Amino acid sequence: MPNRIRTALDRGLGRVRGFLVWSVRSYALFVVIGLAIGLTLAPMAIQYSAQPDGKVAVVSVDGSIDGQQAASYASMMTQARAQADAVVIVANSGGGSASASEAMYIQTKRTSEQIPVVTTIGGAAASGAYYTIAPSDRIYTKPASVVGSIGVRAPTPTDIEPQNLEGTTGPDKVSSFGGDRQFFHALETLKRAFLGAVVTHRGDRLEISENEVATARTWTGASAVQVGLADEIGDQQAAIEFAAAEAGLNNPEVVVLTPEERAPSFMLRSTYLASAADERQFTGGQQFAVSDPGGLPTFLMVPGGVVGTADEPLLSATTASQISESEEVITDDTTTGEETARNATDTTDDQQALSRSGAQRFDAHASSLAGRPPTDLSSTVVRGEAT
Repeated sequence: MPNRIRTALDRGLGRVRGFLVWSVRSYALFVVIGLAIGLTLAPMAIQYSAQPDGKVAVVSVDGSIDGQQAASYASMMTQARAQADAVVIVANSGGGSASASEAMYIQTKRTSEQIPVVTTIGGAAASGAYYTIAPSDRIYTKPASVVGSIGVRAPTPTDIEPQNLEGTTGPDKVSSFGGDRQFFHALETLKRAFLGAVVTHRGDRLEISENEVATARTWTGASAVQVGLADEIGDQQAAIEFAAAEAGLNNPEVVVLTPEERAPSFMLRSTYLASAADERQFTGGQQFAVSDPGGLPTFLMVPGGVVGTADEPLLSATTASQISESEEVITDDTTTGEETARNATDTTDDQQALSRSGAQRFDAHASSLAGRPPTDLSSTVVRGEAT
């Protein structure tokens, strides 16, 4: 009996030892198998985690705004809406044509209604360029960027003598823009559309009154943040990161959309120097200078001092009344005998006279637009606080 018990115990202990040995060996085997599987799947996991989860499109507004740039911008925005999850606009422009700027504004607004739109300002986003980026969800700027100049300019219309041998189908066919009243109405309408867009998209962030916005003042980037025309000091990378976060992307693919091949031209030296374009030209305001007496006026959204000629001074809808109040009235100089001095200053006097004349006509006609006086912006604050 004792031998049987001992034998049974030995067998039981042997089985236990065998099980323990099998367990140890199996555990080691499982570890080896796990490591092998892990090493096999790790590269795949890393590759999978590195895959972009969406796209951020980068669109540039570089150089003077004209019809060609507006068409190129529309093409890029259409592509971005179809393929990207967010858009970053890189603005480096001093504005340009009013109609082209409005077309670009419409494209930005349409895009911002579908996906996040963030702007980063390079050398400048002035006048028509600021109009373009106004619907952005956030605007980043550099401290030295030029921002603002919210207003419209146009050469004052010059009347032409009707041709006796020329037939017309209406009385306005012989005038440049249907008469002074229609010209100033158009100028005021464009200004109000521009100002209204800024107030609509930036109103809750503006720290200045609507009247101050309408003065067409330009600001440095740092000052623009303080007054609410921009949101934050930052660069393109900051704009991309914010746009990605707004679109819910953790690892976005950044796609730079390339405009149609063109050598951008620049009115502002600051934007010319800030441009990264391989080919570019600095033209000042020459490309927008108007020398067509009696022709249709060219409405511009450009900063002050950029465009103007001695023969055709530009009238600003935002400053014309100020000019007429601050400058002296020119009187007839026929009684002076200083012929030499007069000849030396003829060009300047003629330019000032035309500018004052245009300003006085603006005062006379702007107040009667649509049969009512213009809005008293001085008593309106963006946040609704009466002053």
